[in-house]
Amino acid sequence: MEQTETKERGYAVGVQEFDWIRERGAVYVDKTAYVWRMVMTEAKYFFLSRPRRFGKSLLLDTLRCYFEGRKELFEGLCIYNKEKEWRKYPVIRLDLSNGKYFEKDLVHGTFNAILEQQERKFGITDPKDPTNYDARLTNMIETAYAQTGEKVVILIDEYDAPMLDSINDPDLQDYIRNRVRNLFSPLKAQSQYLRFVFLTGISKFSQLSVFSELNNLQQLTFDPNYEGICGITEEELLTQLKPDIELLTAKMNKLYKRWNLHYSYDDVVLHLKEMYDGYHFTKNMTDIYCPWSLVNAFVMGDIMNFWFSTGTPTMLVNVMREHNISLQQIEHFQATIERFDAPTERIGDPIPVLFQSGYLTLKDYNPLLRKFTLGFPNGEVREGFAKSLYKYYMEDYVGSQDTLGNGQDCRTIDDFKVVKLR
Repeated sequence: MEQTETKERGYAVGVQEFDWIRERGAVYVDKTAYVWRMVMTEAKYFFLSRPRRFGKSLLLDTLRCYFEGRKELFEGLCIYNKEKEWRKYPVIRLDLSNGKYFEKDLVHGTFNAILEQQERKFGITDPKDPTNYDARLTNMIETAYAQTGEKVVILIDEYDAPMLDSINDPDLQDYIRNRVRNLFSPLKAQSQYLRFVFLTGISKFSQLSVFSELNNLQQLTFDPNYEGICGITEEELLTQLKPDIELLTAKMNKLYKRWNLHYSYDDVVLHLKEMYDGYHFTKNMTDIYCPWSLVNAFVMGDIMNFWFSTGTPTMLVNVMREHNISLQQIEHFQATIERFDAPTERIGDPIPVLFQSGYLTLKDYNPLLRKFTLGFPNGEVREGFAKSLYKYYMEDYVGSQDTLGNGQDCRTIDDFKVVKLR
């Protein structure tokens, strides 16, 4: 299929505000069917883990706008005609990724700023004890309920960011863990005032009490009903984003014309699949594309490495170096679902970290052994892993003379089979 004349579309690269995207008519892949499914269940508490740059924050903001009753933003989307009431609820949104937690002196300032921003929405100023996060969130919930007569919605983005920032300092992490536990304690105690609670993150920290006290927490991470809630499914790519593929095809043909290269629509679809597809989160093995990479490819007019280049978490590097993982073992590792989902006091097992961070994904499932086979999701991650991450956690073992026989730099995981290790 050859490219056709298609009108340029607007993309909101890095924008996580649903209302900003909708008001400007930017490209938005409709995820509101999942929102409707959640809000219509009997459950009240939800948790979702997905890799970075996968649309978690945008999903939370979609929920914010829905619960604020902003019907006009959802016109043309799946939920628009399903919802009949469009009731307005008070929403408290806490984004724990907005701050740094590398030093003890920074912790209170960060939490205080996050809480102050939300308190101002309800006219709350000068809390009696600024360091008592439990009392502040409790007061916020009760005030919001009293002002509106409606139960409160709480959205918590990257709940585990403080612990991940402090992973290499046990004393600091213990301090932060207690602070975060204090902040989250009202989630159960104030249940009578809560309509909906949604948390996103990477790992399940058992000592935070979130997962022990909220025993009715519905976890969506491995739920087949929600596997496409973040990221872009292949069906969404080939339907909702078809015009964008056509535009990308035209841009690539223009870009590579000087080299006499020509791409058909089908060529570009295949290349997108090889580079950005391959994420799986349930036994259904539904193909999920990395949304960050897709959008950047559409904007740049070329298929390149985007997701990996946004940075490798220090936490991941340190965990991998500590365990001295063999890269050959990674692509064929097997594990049960319980290994990915088990609560932890500290991040020590590298396999769940690699999966939850998006560097590994589910590749196959053996129902007899009840085990998943893991591997790199796609060419972007595989190549980026080889070129970038390897040098960070294996630098102590690779010398200046440890190159490939032809003197070329290492390009793929297979290339590292000839690298000498101490």
